Amino acid sequence: MTSCRESEIQKTLNTVTELIQQRIKDIDFRKEIFEKMAKLEHDKAMYMQNVERMKQENFALSKEIGGLKNQIAKSEKKIKEEREKIIAERDELAKTLAKLTQKNTQYQHELRKKEVEVTKMKDQMLKKTLIANARHMAEFTANGNSSTFKARSVNTWSEFIKRC
Repeated sequence: MTSCRESEIQKTLNTVTELIQQRIKDIDFRKEIFEKMAKLEHDKAMYMQNVERMKQENFALSKEIGGLKNQIAKSEKKIKEEREKIIAERDELAKTLAKLTQKNTQYQHELRKKEVEVTKMKDQMLKKTLIANARHMAEFTANGNSSTFKARSVNTWSEFIKRC
């Protein structure tokens, strides 16, 4: 019986040893779990701070975006007004140019008309001068000096001026 008892004692000792070893493993496992939980809590707190910081940055950037959108709207409005002003000015200049072109054409036409009138007047003066010269020559010839002067025909105003 002692051998049975010894084997039972041995079994009991082995079981107690296994229980103690399992308890040590359980304590180590619990310690490891608590360390992991502490690390996770620390990470959670850090991430919560990051989230809060990102929310603040997001809010600040949203305000900045709003301000920039307002600036863009103002700039676009100003550009639109300036563009409309430039277009109106361009249209006004085009109208003025058309008026000036019309006036220029009118003045050119009037100038040509006046030039024609001046030419006609010069021709009339030339004819009158030639007639007067012819009368003068006729008088001169009537006085007996026909051999000295002969009537010369003059075709243009410039020839008449040269001869005079």
